[in-house]
Amino acid sequence: MIIETAAQVVQRDPWTLIGNLSTTALVVMAIVGYALDRRIERRERMAGQERYREQNEAGIRRSEQMHTENRERLEQLRLFRDAQERLNLRRDDQISILATLGATASEALKGFNRRLELIEDQAKEARKT
Repeated sequence: MIIETAAQVVQRDPWTLIGNLSTTALVVMAIVGYALDRRIERRERMAGQERYREQNEAGIRRSEQMHTENRERLEQLRLFRDAQERLNLRRDDQISILATLGATASEALKGFNRRLELIEDQAKEARKT
């Protein structure tokens, strides 16, 4: 018979049975150890992927918040610039009006000065005569 029973093997050479059993036990332990290592690696890999995903999402949220803040700042700057441009246009209009009033006042004063000179000249001539 090709297949021997455990009793026959033990009767013939007990160390062979012990060696076969220990080899089988070591192989089973190696397979179980490998399976446990793979399971631990898979958990660590999944935890690493989860950490990466969380960091990536946090980075995206920070970028969105910064983008929103920058947009708000740009809007505030645009409003300030528009207000400053309106103020500058009003100032330019006022300067133009003041320049016109200054030129008008200057011409009026020149006219008054000529009249005063004529009056003084007439008064001098009246004294001479």
